[in-house]
Amino acid sequence: MIKLKDIAQAAEVSISTVSRCLNDDPTLCLSEETANRIKNIANQLGYQKKKRQKKIISQPIVGILHWYNIEAELHDPYYLTICIHAERCLEKNGFIYKRIHHNDPHYQEKLSDLSALIAIGKFTNEEIIRFRKITDNIIFVEQELDKIIASNIIADISNGMLDAINYLLRLKHTYIGYLGANEYSSDHKVIKDMHLHNFNKYATSFPFKALNLTLNDDQGIDAGYKMAKQLLNNRSVPTALICANNLIAKGAMNAIFENGLHIPKDISILTLKDNKENDYTIPPLTSLSIPISHMGEIAANQVIKNIMTKKVYPYKITLPCRLIIRGSTKENKR
Repeated sequence: MIKLKDIAQAAEVSISTVSRCLNDDPTLCLSEETANRIKNIANQLGYQKKKRQKKIISQPIVGILHWYNIEAELHDPYYLTICIHAERCLEKNGFIYKRIHHNDPHYQEKLSDLSALIAIGKFTNEEIIRFRKITDNIIFVEQELDKIIASNIIADISNGMLDAINYLLRLKHTYIGYLGANEYSSDHKVIKDMHLHNFNKYATSFPFKALNLTLNDDQGIDAGYKMAKQLLNNRSVPTALICANNLIAKGAMNAIFENGLHIPKDISILTLKDNKENDYTIPPLTSLSIPISHMGEIAANQVIKNIMTKKVYPYKITLPCRLIIRGSTKENKR
C-alpha cells in the first residue's frame, strides 16, 4: 500500500507538504511545478486518497525579521544570506513565511499575527522582551544573549579570531592591526564589537604588537580607506591587517595600492567575513568563513519542530568558523 512517505521521498519534500498538497490546502505556499510533481508521482504510484474529509487547520505564519534595511543588504549580503536559506527551508516544508524589515515604520504591526519568529541581527533588550510577548517560538540569529531566555544561534567568532591571529603569527607577523566597524542598535547605541574585544584579549596573551582603529562616523569602504590611510601616515606600519568585514578590507586595499604598496608583499590583509567575491579580488582575500547558510537552515528547522511538537525549549547553538587561505596573506619579510 502506497503511503504519503513514499510520495514525499520521491518528490523530495516533507510528508506534511504532500498531505496538504493532495488535500488542496489553500494556505499551502508551494510553486505550481512542485505541486504538479507531487500529484503526478502520487498518480504514478497508484496512491488512493482516503475518502474521509479532514478539516484544514489554518497554517501557522513564520516571520523573518531583518535587522538590516534593503539598502544595507545590497552592500553587505551577510544577513540576507541567512534569511534566504531560512526561507528556502520553510518553503520546502510547506510553511508560510513573511519577510519583515526592521526599519519598516509598521514592522511591529506585521509581527502581531505570527506563530513563530526568526530574528536576524542585533536587537535591543526592550525589543527582545517585546518579541517574546508575541510568541515563545522565537530564535535569534547572530545575537549573543546574556541569558538563554530565548533560542539563539551564533558563530564561534572568538576562536575564529584566534585562528586568524595564530595563522599570522606562523607567517612571522609581529605587528598586527585591526580595522573595526561600529554597528548601532535601533536606539542608536553602539553595539559592542566582539571582534575588537577578542583581538584585544589575544593581544595581551600573544607575542605581537597590536594596533586597532574604528571610525564612529563612517562605515564600509570609506571607513576602511580612511583607517588604512591613517595607518600608512604613521612611521610604524603594521605588517598585517585584520578587517572586520569585506567592505572595510576593500577600502583598506584601495588605500594601500594608492600609496604604492603591494598586498601581500608589503602588507598582508585578512577579513573576518567571507563570500564568493573574495575569490575575485586582487589579490584574492584570505577570509574567515562563517556558516551563515547553516544558521538560516537550523533556525527554520527548529521553529518548524517547535510548531509541530507544540513545545519550545530555549537553547544556544555555537557554530564553528574556518579560515580560508587565499593570496592576500604571506610570510612577513620585513
